Amino acid sequence: MMGAGWSARRVARQLDRSDCVERRCWDQWIREKSFTRKPGSGRLRQTSRREDRHIVRNARVQPIASLAAIQAQVASSLGAHVSSGTIRRRLA
Repeated sequence: MMGAGWSARRVARQLDRSDCVERRCWDQWIREKSFTRKPGSGRLRQTSRREDRHIVRNARVQPIASLAAIQAQVASSLGAHVSSGTIRRRLA
């Protein structure tokens, strides 16, 4: 897009990303002609895919339950604390 006359800031806003993320992707494209992430890059997962399914299943069984109620149910059934942010991301 930047080749089409768009500024880095305009591209970042269009993609709903920060300017520095857009710049990093653009630099990687110039260097490698690729946007793929390197193996092992990124943050480690707090929950496994199985635990993610468990979180979603609990939310579907109790659709009007509060986040705290879902968090308590998940913690008691998995035997581990799962943050409210993790639950929000899994349900998004």
